[in-house]
Amino acid sequence: MIKIQEHLNRKDADDYLDSLANKMWENLNKKRVDEEYYENSLVKKLVKLQLKLEEENYLKDYANNDVDKLQRQKNFLNYLKEDGCSKLKELVISRPQRLLDLKTEILTIVNQDDFSETVGGKIKQTVFGNLLITNLFNYKAFRQSQFCYQLLIDANLEKTTCPYCNENPIKVVNISEEEDEEEINKAYLDLDHFYPKSQHPYFALSYYNLVPSCHTCNSSEKGDKEFCIETHQHPFYESFNDNYKFKISPKAVIDGVTDSLNLMKNDGYRDDFSDRDLKLSQRYKPYLCDINKFIQFYLKYYNQEPYNLDWKEVVLKDVPTEVHEILSKKLGKMYKDVYEQIKAE
Repeated sequence: MIKIQEHLNRKDADDYLDSLANKMWENLNKKRVDEEYYENSLVKKLVKLQLKLEEENYLKDYANNDVDKLQRQKNFLNYLKEDGCSKLKELVISRPQRLLDLKTEILTIVNQDDFSETVGGKIKQTVFGNLLITNLFNYKAFRQSQFCYQLLIDANLEKTTCPYCNENPIKVVNISEEEDEEEINKAYLDLDHFYPKSQHPYFALSYYNLVPSCHTCNSSEKGDKEFCIETHQHPFYESFNDNYKFKISPKAVIDGVTDSLNLMKNDGYRDDFSDRDLKLSQRYKPYLCDINKFIQFYLKYYNQEPYNLDWKEVVLKDVPTEVHEILSKKLGKMYKDVYEQIKAE
């Protein structure tokens, strides 16, 4: 519920994340001592995929015998390869705003239905889209790599909460055994494709498109819904904390109880569908009881003398004192907003 840059709590956070994105590009394109790319690099895979498009059965198997569709696919791969694969690299390392620009560029070369189609009300990847995921943007292999887990650790995401909901934990755990020669990590989290890979397979390995998240947000709620930085909160792009506030009943400080916990957009903020599409308001309603306990503790102890009770340590243990601590505390955003409201009334 804050930007991952804020969670990092460092002045060079943007540049630091860019450095991780570039490390990812280098890892996906390792070179031999003679500076030639390995065969499993993205650059080499792109060349192989271009050759595949020239195979005799390709038109029938991957382009539905549609020569125009085949030409669009060729144009797309040429686009990725131009200027020494600069566009291919951009897809991996670009920040969220640039990814949106690239999406616009790509959809002037190919049609959306070249990548995905709706079948029975569900999004289904086309054979060409699946080919890209399998033969070029192989997310599955990356997701299972120790390098992927190290990137999460480097981004200080080895023990925190989901940046979408701030409710569920996400973590990277060292599962090494004594006999293991190297450290082995395992990520107990999902990597959400902000732009779903079912519709946008070319973003399957984009660093800033991979949002560490909980399974509830990624699979149970978001799924293949079409998200965009212009309509939804992107944890690498903007802070939910700046745009939304949890609010309780105005009389709660007097009554010691609130009958509502509402998630409100800040005045003047654009239309945004994150709350609706992630069911955040509904998911937070069961915490009303916890909020009432918090209010009652606050009212009971805030006037206590220090020698009677260190009330801040007891009452405010779940309240982040700084913005960068929000993701480190379960429901930290909720408690911080409520505390600030009751303190002001």
